[in-house]
Amino acid sequence: MKPLPPYCNVANKWYTQVIFWEKHHLMDASKQVVDPVFCLYDDKPGLINCRTTFVALGDPTGYKWAMKYLKDYEHWKQLMKCSWFEEAYICWNNELKQKIRSRALDKIQDIADNGLPAQSLVAAKYLASFEWEKNPRGRPSKEELSGELKRQVKALEEEEDDFKRIGLVK
Repeated sequence: MKPLPPYCNVANKWYTQVIFWEKHHLMDASKQVVDPVFCLYDDKPGLINCRTTFVALGDPTGYKWAMKYLKDYEHWKQLMKCSWFEEAYICWNNELKQKIRSRALDKIQDIADNGLPAQSLVAAKYLASFEWEKNPRGRPSKEELSGELKRQVKALEEEEDDFKRIGLVK
C-alpha cells in the first residue's frame, strides 16, 4: 500500500528509507511497511522520480520540492540527515546547477546578439556564477573583534609566562 503525504507512520515518525525504491527493495520484508513512492535517480513505473522533478522545479534549496512532493519541509530536513539522501540531493543539485548555468549562458548569448538591457546581463551573470551560494562576510562585529583581541592577549600572556618559567625572560 502506498502512503499519502505527509509520509509518516501512526506515531508521526517520518518515513525515510521505506518510501524510496532504492532503499526499500534492499530492506527485509518485515521492514517494508509501505510501498515506495519515490525513486532517487531513474524512472520506475508508478514512482515519482526525485531527480527529474527536483531539476524541473529549479529550486536549489529543495524547499519547493519538499512542499510539492513531501507536503512538509520538516520531512525534508529529516531526510537531509540521512547520508544516502544527502548524496542524492548533491547529485540532483549539481545537475540543476548545470541547467541554470546553461540557461544563463544562453541568456548572455542572447544579450550579446540582440543588445538586450544591462539588467538582464547582470541577472544572467548572477545565475551563471551561482552568486546566491557566495556569502560575503562583511566586517566583523565589535564583539567578535573584542573577543579576538582578548584571545590574542591571553595567548601572549601564556607565552610570556612560559618564557619566564623556562628562564628565557626575567
